Amino acid sequence: MYNLINENLYLIGLSATIIGALRFIPLVLEIYRSKRTNNFTFWTLTFAITSTLLWITYSYFRSSISLAISASIALSVYMYIVYMKVKYN
Repeated sequence: MYNLINENLYLIGLSATIIGALRFIPLVLEIYRSKRTNNFTFWTLTFAITSTLLWITYSYFRSSISLAISASIALSVYMYIVYMKVKYN
């Protein structure tokens, strides 16, 4: 019974990771096409990156691979936005 619960929790976490990654695709495509990042202030990005780094740290200590992957994807997107903001603004 315990293994079944753990397997289901793993699948829920993995599903959340996949859906979380998919949600960034339209955002990244729009920024890539338009080269505009006006909706993101540096303060917003700073808080988002800090929060994501804390989630990565938390996932490490909780040994949660799905949370670590999800947070890493989010961090990659935020870093891309910062890169585009610096390059085109």
